[in-house]
Amino acid sequence: MQNYRHGDIRLKRIEFIPEESTKTEESYKYIVAHGEATGHKHCLESSNIQVWLKDDAIYLVLENTGILTHQEHNRINIHPGCYEVIHEREYDPFSKEHRQAYD
Repeated sequence: MQNYRHGDIRLKRIEFIPEESTKTEESYKYIVAHGEATGHKHCLESSNIQVWLKDDAIYLVLENTGILTHQEHNRINIHPGCYEVIHEREYDPFSKEHRQAYD
């Protein structure tokens, strides 16, 4: 299965959207993540993007190829399919805690 890494964001290919997920949006443009430190954003564009939520998880369905962009990363083409959005985590050895990685 195809996975895509784009800075601190990963799109993990999945077979299907989990049951009991709720469709919250359908658009041609979706901001996958905002950069907390820089104000930049990971933006996905395609002819039709469906956004689904279940608990704290975000799932995306692309019917056609999408383009993922960010001001500091190369743009990448995303194949059609179902994806789980994963915000990478990092370990802070001083606080001994895991936390979301910030862009």
